[in-house]
Amino acid sequence: MQRGYDQIVHGVSLQKLPVRFAMDRAGLVGADGATHCGAFDMTFMASLPHMVTMAPSNEAELINMVATCAAIDEAPSCFRFPRGNGLGLDLAQYGITKDLKGTLLESLIFG
Repeated sequence: MQRGYDQIVHGVSLQKLPVRFAMDRAGLVGADGATHCGAFDMTFMASLPHMVTMAPSNEAELINMVATCAAIDEAPSCFRFPRGNGLGLDLAQYGITKDLKGTLLESLIFG
């Protein structure tokens, strides 16, 4: 994304075009080297005007986000997905979520 960022800003985001971006290698992928890690993709895209950004936490969310991205026709949108294959499991039973509420600052970190 970083090499084409200027084109995304001027050619897509500012014009509010319904372009979809599927960004692979989300997070730090290791074996692909420093030039192929997706550590900054969400920071780049979330700062753009009109851009809808999505980052799934499991396979079920990824499927829904692909459908959501395809359905958005009034703005640019993007979703990220990790390198490699998913486990193919029902992941709804795994993981614990926690709602964070603050008065000054709230931060969400994912990879």
